[in-house]
Amino acid sequence: LSYATLPAMSPAHDRRLSRPAPPALSGRRCLLYLVLLFLLALLPRLYSALQLGWNWDYPGSFTLVNFDEGGSCRAALDGFGYSPFIGRQTIALAQLLGVGPPAGIAGDDRAVKAYCHSSAHILVARGYSAVAGALTAVAIAVIGLLLVPAQPGVGWTAGALVALSGFHISESHSGTVDAPSVLFIYSFLAFMVYCVNRERRALLLASPLLLVPAVWAKYWVFALFAYVALTPQRVWQYCSHGMSPARIALVVVATAVLLGLLTNADFQQAGAYPLLALWYLVIPWRVIRRPMVLFWLLVPPLAYLLCRIEPVAQYTTGGMTSAFGSGYAAIGWHKWLRNLLNLPLVLMVGLGLPACIFIPAGLR
Repeated sequence: LSYATLPAMSPAHDRRLSRPAPPALSGRRCLLYLVLLFLLALLPRLYSALQLGWNWDYPGSFTLVNFDEGGSCRAALDGFGYSPFIGRQTIALAQLLGVGPPAGIAGDDRAVKAYCHSSAHILVARGYSAVAGALTAVAIAVIGLLLVPAQPGVGWTAGALVALSGFHISESHSGTVDAPSVLFIYSFLAFMVYCVNRERRALLLASPLLLVPAVWAKYWVFALFAYVALTPQRVWQYCSHGMSPARIALVVVATAVLLGLLTNADFQQAGAYPLLALWYLVIPWRVIRRPMVLFWLLVPPLAYLLCRIEPVAQYTTGGMTSAFGSGYAAIGWHKWLRNLLNLPLVLMVGLGLPACIFIPAGLR
C-alpha cells in the first residue's frame, strides 16, 4: 500500500520494485528457516511455562503467574463466564496425557476451579500457550514474506523480533487464552494475505475455518474487518472520490472517535449525543459523489444503532461490575487517557527497544 501511494520514487527504487520478486515461500531452505525460527521462539517460552511458579509460597507449592490462567478451562466446564474454545482444547490435551478433569465436576464452580488451577492442567495449558506463541512468530514471518517478497529480510526480521520479544514471551508462558488467540488471528490474516496477494480467490471459501477460532478464542470480532481487503479497487475509488489520503485518514480517525464515544458509559450517561453531529464536518460534501451523500449522512445513526445491539454493547461498553470488581464500563472517560497511554507503552514494552528503532523508518 505504501508503495502504491508514494508520490515519487528514485530511479534506483523503481528498478528495485520492477525486479521480479523471488518466490519467498518456496524451497527447503525457507522451510528450514521457519523451523529454526519456531525453535528460537519456543525454547524460552516452553522453559518458562514449565519452570515458573514452583516453590514460590512454600516447598512443593505451585502458583499461577496470571490471575486469568485456566479461565477458559473453567468456562468449558460450566464454572465461569468466558469463551470455552481454548479450554476445551487444553482439557482434551490433558485427557490424552492422563490428567483430565474428574468425572462429574462440570457445573461445580469450586471443583472446576480446583482442577483448572491445578498444576497438572496449568502445565498443559502453558505448554499449549508456549507452542502457540512460538507459531505466532512464524506466522508474522510468513506475512512479511508474502507482503514484501522482494525484501525477505523484512519478514525474517519481524519474525525474529517477535520471537525474542520479552513481552510476547511473558504472554506466551501463562495458561491464558492470549497467545493462542493471537496465533489464530495472525494465521487467519496470513491466509487472507496469501489469497489476495496470490489471487487465489477460490481459497477464500475456506477462510471461515480460520476466522472462527480467531473470533471465538477471545471474542475478537475485529478479525472480520480483514474481509474489507476484498473490496474491488474501483469501489474504493468511487467511495473516496474527492478525498485526499490525509482526508481519508481523518475520516477513519473521526469514525473511531465516534464509536469510542458511543461505547463510553460516561458519554451515554451524559446524553451528549448532539455532539456526534460534529463528525459531519470531516466529510468534504462539495466534492464527494452525490450517491455517497446519503451513505455518509447515515454513518452516525447507523453506528448508534449498531452500538445498541446487546452483544455489541456488552462487548464494547461492558458492564459497571464484573467478577473481579469494577467492570470495563466503569473506566468511563478515563478510557481515553488509558488508550492514549497504552498505544505507545504497549508498543515500546511489547516490541522492545530493538524493534522500536525501526518505527521512525516505518513512519517515513
